[in-house]
Amino acid sequence: MSETRRKFRIFSLEGGILAFSLFALSSGFMRGDLLSIFWGGICALGLVALHFIRRKDWAQHWAAMDEKTGRRE
Repeated sequence: MSETRRKFRIFSLEGGILAFSLFALSSGFMRGDLLSIFWGGICALGLVALHFIRRKDWAQHWAAMDEKTGRRE
């Protein structure tokens, strides 16, 4: 009965990570700064990982883990 709907937000964690990643990558390529390119790439990879982590159905995962170990609450 309870729907999982996200509220619309102007500022979000994903948006901030994406903005910083694009800024770091573009400024790194323009100035030739290897460290900015590195951090921009790391942030982009982190954003992709965050996307897949949030997509996973964690309630189903923990129920399966409890079933495997025999824990009942």
